[in-house]
Amino acid sequence: MPFSEILGQAPALAALKTALASDAVPQAYLFVGPEGVGKTTTALALVRALFGNTALHNKRIAENLHPDLTRIAPEGEFTRIWQLWSRPGHPPGALENLSFAPVVAPKRVYLFERAETFNDESANSLLKALEEPPSYVHFILCAPSMTSVLPTVLSRCQVIRFSAVPSALTAKALEGKGLAHVWDAVAHSARAAAAAAAADADGGGLGGGGAGSGGFSFGAVFSSAGFS
Repeated sequence: MPFSEILGQAPALAALKTALASDAVPQAYLFVGPEGVGKTTTALALVRALFGNTALHNKRIAENLHPDLTRIAPEGEFTRIWQLWSRPGHPPGALENLSFAPVVAPKRVYLFERAETFNDESANSLLKALEEPPSYVHFILCAPSMTSVLPTVLSRCQVIRFSAVPSALTAKALEGKGLAHVWDAVAHSARAAAAAAAADADGGGLGGGGAGSGGFSFGAVFSSAGFS
C-alpha cells in the first residue's frame, strides 16, 4: 500500500516524506500509536520508498520474501534475544547479517512489529546495533506508546506518532473497498460493548462483557481489511 492510501495519518506521512525528499531518513524510527491505525502499513510503505519503489522490490516486500527486509514479531509473549542473535538450539538470529551489505536493495531494513514485547535482555542486546548501525541499515520499531519501550531504546529512535483514525474516514475507506459489511460489524460490536459496559455499571459487575475483555479487536477487523 503506498503512502497515498494510508488513512488519517497526515502528520506522520508528512514527516516521513520530508525525510525522504531531503535524503535525511534517520537510521532508527519508533512508530507509536494504537493498534490498527497503520503503523505496520506505513513502515512497509517507507521500506518501498527506501528500496526505490520498483515493481520487483515492491512485489517481494508484499510477499514477505525480500532478502533485505527482515520482519521480527514476538515469539509467544516476548521478542527474545535468540530472535536477534544466534543462540544454540534456535534458528539464526535476525541481526546476524547486520554487517553484510544489502543483497539487492540499496538499504537493509529491520522491522520490529511489536517493540513493546522486548524483554530487558533482548532490548539491551539491540542497543549496540541502534548506536552504531552500518550506513545502509534502518530500524523501524512499532509500539503502542513511548513508555512501552526502554528509555535507552527510545533515546536512539526518532518518534513518529500515529493517531486513532476518525470513524467516518474508516467507514468511507471500507465502503470504497467494497467492505461496508466490515464497518457494520465494527459499529455493531461497539454498540454491544457499550451496552454491556453500561449494564455492568448499573448492576455493579466487573465489566466482563466489554470490548476489552470480550475478545473483539477493532485492530483485527481493520487489519483484515488491509489497515494495520
